[in-house]
Amino acid sequence: MEIYSDGIFLTRRLFGESQQIVRIFSQNSGLVSGVVRLTSNPKRGALYQLGDHVRMQWRARLEDHLGQVTLERQANQYISALELPALALQALMSMGALLQAALSERVREPVLYQASILLLEQFATKNWARAYLEWERKFLEAMGFGLDLAQCAAGCDRRRFDYVSPKSGKAVCARHAEPYRERLLSMPLCWREVDDVPHSNTVDMADIVAGLQVTGHFLAREIFPEGNSMPEFRQNLLEKLHRNP
Repeated sequence: MEIYSDGIFLTRRLFGESQQIVRIFSQNSGLVSGVVRLTSNPKRGALYQLGDHVRMQWRARLEDHLGQVTLERQANQYISALELPALALQALMSMGALLQAALSERVREPVLYQASILLLEQFATKNWARAYLEWERKFLEAMGFGLDLAQCAAGCDRRRFDYVSPKSGKAVCARHAEPYRERLLSMPLCWREVDDVPHSNTVDMADIVAGLQVTGHFLAREIFPEGNSMPEFRQNLLEKLHRNP
């Protein structure tokens, strides 16, 4: 069995004295793990970093085998992890950790893969934090729980929403939220709409933190329930953003 695909390099770890196990989020086959040998040849994976755009060849005799991997770095790189600011690097590590913790092996995720490529492209811009927040929404959708922020959970026809229901993930307008406001999640300004005109893409970190608290609530409930804790890199990202408003 063979797999050929472009992909995003996620991680590597030692496997014995002369091999590594690498994990790739591939375009054609989703999350793929395999073994590479430690040699001086850079195509063997020893020099790759999280976020690298690679071309992957995976081979195994049987589908349930770990398989051997050969990698080639693509000419068009979206980012260099070593050149990212500290907070952006933390967001990149959070992305990688969430993908590895939640995805099943060799299950194609085309929408999430494209969203991940778009996020990598944004890490070189000032809007990386907003892009990361939107990626987490896409991640939730891919995992089967998308937020519905286009209509009120109470059924009203208003376009201005201030809260998110922690149960349904639907928007809630201020009028219907009043009796339950303390139990609702605050909707960040960048997700609100007034008179069908979206808010500016320019948002501050406090607004990003508010959004990540919403997505984090559903990540913890739907994907990482009790006994399967949220990845540490995701928890660290929220804590560091709190300290860097």
